[in-house]
Amino acid sequence: MYDFSSYLAVQSELSDRIFAALSDALGEDGPVAVILGSKGNWRCSDSAKFQGCFAGVGELRRLTSMIDDGWDPVGVCIGGCFVIGVQIDRLWGDCEYMFIVVPGYNHDSAQANMGLIEAVLNQALCIVGFVEASVQSAQSAQSVGKDLTTGAGSSALAV
Repeated sequence: MYDFSSYLAVQSELSDRIFAALSDALGEDGPVAVILGSKGNWRCSDSAKFQGCFAGVGELRRLTSMIDDGWDPVGVCIGGCFVIGVQIDRLWGDCEYMFIVVPGYNHDSAQANMGLIEAVLNQALCIVGFVEASVQSAQSAQSVGKDLTTGAGSSALAV
């Protein structure tokens, strides 16, 4: 029987690191990062701003349905905020959704600043990719280290 505990630990670490990196990059006075997991779990970088725009997670579920139907990225105005969201495909098969919420933006201000909003979204996607690659690299290095110390498996160092 396979032990999934290491897989789950990596998934949790990856989600934690992605969220921390996004929160740091967006800053306190910037847009709000929201990550909605495939199992319904969610986090946001500023709950007060999030609650000012959304009555709850139900509205995000509607947006994830739009993304699943091919509207990726999806951009809408909700409750005095502009929200842009994308699906994040994960290396391990899990998928999450990332939303950037810009409080105080209506349709006109979002349209006027769409280049900036898209730049923020693309930077957030780069952060996700870098963090994911970092975690995957560390995981691979640990696996190679185990093989070299135990002699298990094949070694790429063999000549």
